[in-house]
Amino acid sequence: MIEEAVYVGVDVAKSALDVAVTDSGETRRFANDDEGVSQAVHYIASVKQAEIILEATGNLEMPGRGSPGRSSGEPWSQDQHGWERKL
Repeated sequence: MIEEAVYVGVDVAKSALDVAVTDSGETRRFANDDEGVSQAVHYIASVKQAEIILEATGNLEMPGRGSPGRSSGEPWSQDQHGWERKL
């Protein structure tokens, strides 16, 4: 049996982070402030084997960049488009 990839999409707005998970169809909204980003990172880290897709506009995504790697202790890198990914 082939396992399907699980993706977590994060839509970054000025006041909120909308997070959606493909395998469960679950969506959650977090405030786009220090506490909300921390809550979102912990939630995203709880999703096993997920690839993270960050919708980035107007530099609103900047506070959250790299947070998953730092919070979980896992290495992350940045590609030529500015996307960060787990090594």
